[in-house]
Amino acid sequence: SPLPFDLLLNYAFGRTYVYNFIMGSTLPWELKYIKCDELRGEVILSAMERHMLDSADVVCKRYASSFVTPKQKARKADLLRKYMVKQPGNPEIDFTYEDANGKKRKLSDFKGKVVLVDVWATWCPPCKREIPYLQELEKEFANKNIVFLSVSFDTDRTAWKNMLKDKNMGGVQLISYRKGPLVTDYEITAVPQFMLFSKTGKTVNINTPRPSEPALKQLLEAELKK
Repeated sequence: SPLPFDLLLNYAFGRTYVYNFIMGSTLPWELKYIKCDELRGEVILSAMERHMLDSADVVCKRYASSFVTPKQKARKADLLRKYMVKQPGNPEIDFTYEDANGKKRKLSDFKGKVVLVDVWATWCPPCKREIPYLQELEKEFANKNIVFLSVSFDTDRTAWKNMLKDKNMGGVQLISYRKGPLVTDYEITAVPQFMLFSKTGKTVNINTPRPSEPALKQLLEAELKK
């Protein structure tokens, strides 16, 4: 539960910063003093849930014996999957959503091409501000080996389809109804968010600059050269 975990953090803070003047993460010290495998596993999982581990895969491997119960092992697998997909070079987590015609399209359908994913919504003013810039990028990279894949967080299909028409939006347009892997695996809680995947289906950047920022164009050009 949260309270014991916070108490452990305070204890480790005292042992490291206050008494020993050791700078850095307190978590390695917490794990060192926990002799019970199952309790150590709970601390690691709680830290992962709070996004407090910069090297979650390394920690989980080092303390593999800490995950004792089937529930702990399942939580570890789920949290590691979410952690790993956010790290450059790791495999994407596939997702499937419907387009405006009701046809199901998958992220993996476009393997072999660079894929820029735009997660947006019709009710999101910052999302709408990015549309002209995104359309400009689509024109500039029209003959390149790249797919522009937009996934809406809308739950109103009619409003979504109307905006696609009103804004003459190109690329591949899908609707998620704010469900599925974008929420559960990629943990996207706010839009817009842009994600870039390589030709081989690997994560390049899970939160790229926006189309209005020149850095995104540079990132796309660099990835196409690989």
